[in-house]
Amino acid sequence: MRKLVLIAAAGTAAIASAQPIDGVPTIFLDAPTQNWGAPMNVAYHPGFDQYYAGGGGFASNTGNVYDAAGNLLLDGTIVVDLRSLNYNPNTGDLEVATFAANGGGNNRGLLSIGLDGGGLYDGTANLELVSLPGLIDGQTVPGYDPANDVFYSGASGNSQVNVVRRSDGSLDSTFNLDLSGGRLNGTNTIGYDPDNDWIIVGDAANDQVHVFDTSGNFIGTSNIPGDIPATWGFGYTNGQVFAFDAALGGWQGFRIKADDGCPADLDGDGDADSDDFFDYLDAFASDNLPVCDIDGDGDCDSDDFFGYLDLFAQGC
Repeated sequence: MRKLVLIAAAGTAAIASAQPIDGVPTIFLDAPTQNWGAPMNVAYHPGFDQYYAGGGGFASNTGNVYDAAGNLLLDGTIVVDLRSLNYNPNTGDLEVATFAANGGGNNRGLLSIGLDGGGLYDGTANLELVSLPGLIDGQTVPGYDPANDVFYSGASGNSQVNVVRRSDGSLDSTFNLDLSGGRLNGTNTIGYDPDNDWIIVGDAANDQVHVFDTSGNFIGTSNIPGDIPATWGFGYTNGQVFAFDAALGGWQGFRIKADDGCPADLDGDGDADSDDFFDYLDAFASDNLPVCDIDGDGDCDSDDFFGYLDLFAQGC
């Protein structure tokens, strides 16, 4: 009976023990036309099962739409000077925080982007909020947290993150990322992962992605086998980091999460083998929280050890 209880408990502790893995390339989003000052970020719309991307710098910029496999569906125009694209499941809209959204102005603030029946940009935008004064600055690319209905706003080279209410654009609170040990926030983008409640930033100097909780505590680092661009061209959506590759002319996706369906797979290579087993032994021996905490009770003890053995025996 104890074994069955441990399996159930370990199964519910996936979020507690979640750690980023080194980036695994996924899909590539080609951007054949680049009528922009700079590429911005990428959003995923589950209703259409499509990805959306675009650039900023002008009043009208290239806006692209892709299917779930990364095939280009539209190489068109988005009618705002965008900074962030985010899907809002509370409204069903694709929303844009524009350039200088903190101050507002003509066609600035928070806008919802018009989509046709096939989920393609239709050349329209509707004003949702005239400004988002709580944003950290006018160049920020904030990530959206739908459960708490807030944006997380940061700036390149800055440890501070502003938590901004989606309801009225006001500042709710701030926290600081733990950037000790040579970690850098090297882009204006804050990514948010709702499955693990992760704050995600790009480190352009080291081609790494750093992951934090929503209090700024450091969780882990993912090494990316590609370039993290400086300032913009970085984003996180649908469980993937997207980094704009100037040489290839598009956004390369990277998975930085292990397969949730195989919690014994600690190194994220898709199976449970001796490498994962020894990784767990190392984590257990060093009391490395949260990796060794399989049952999610905040410590590492024999229950966690036997719980991992049960998961390992199940395999992937």
